Amino acid sequence: MSIPPIFKGDVPANYEKYSGASVFEPYALHLIEQIQNDKIKNVLEIACGTGRVTNHLAKLIPDNGIFYATDISVDMVTVAKKIVANKKIKWQIEDAQALSFDNASFDHVVCQFGVMFFQDKSKAFAEVNRVLEMNGKFIFNTWDAIEYNPRAVLVKRVMRDVFNDVPEELIKGVHFFSDKKEIRQLLEKAGFKNIHIMAVQKLSNYNTVDDIINAVTTGSFSSAFLSEKSIEQQDIFRQVLKNEIIGSYGEKNITIPMQALVCQCTK
Repeated sequence: MSIPPIFKGDVPANYEKYSGASVFEPYALHLIEQIQNDKIKNVLEIACGTGRVTNHLAKLIPDNGIFYATDISVDMVTVAKKIVANKKIKWQIEDAQALSFDNASFDHVVCQFGVMFFQDKSKAFAEVNRVLEMNGKFIFNTWDAIEYNPRAVLVKRVMRDVFNDVPEELIKGVHFFSDKKEIRQLLEKAGFKNIHIMAVQKLSNYNTVDDIINAVTTGSFSSAFLSEKSIEQQDIFRQVLKNEIIGSYGEKNITIPMQALVCQCTK
């Protein structure tokens, strides 16, 4: 599995700095709420990113339990380890499509906003099923369609207005794995049952418009594309985007709705 640009270099640190608390923390807390009353002992987190879910998961693991926090990106894990300090966590580099763990090793597998990037989702889901014990739970979230995420709609519109060569996959961004029927079919194919998929809306909160600008340009799915443009083009994009955000949401204490799909199933 190749590693997307969002997971490399300086992007992970900026991803956490500008979007960690505002975008990912609300959904991390929501995932934890879904499993906090479960009987939890041995847990695997895949695509742990900068550790937003990891931080809360570690508190649920009993002293005799096992907790692996894994990601395919060394740079993501490096950032996470600096932020999350808990001796219960075993950090490991793993490709979700070829997990190194034994069959039936875990009672829970958790993933926040990672499944979209798995090139072979059928293979990844089959691997999750393999490492889960019978009746074990797989819970993950994925961004809902772009039309339910107004910040993404605005950013992509500005990108198209400013640039003539925006790839279609960049326009879809991280919102391309949002078909409930497709998700259900892939999970069923992998052997899962009791599949529940629900749309969950949260609010992203930013102190200033510049936080959003920096999130988009230095710590997002779009960063690599933008970094290839001339300084002049980048400046134009930043200014146009800033004007659009201020016009729609103001300049400070900005609140924008966002929506994801939260999926739960059992082996």
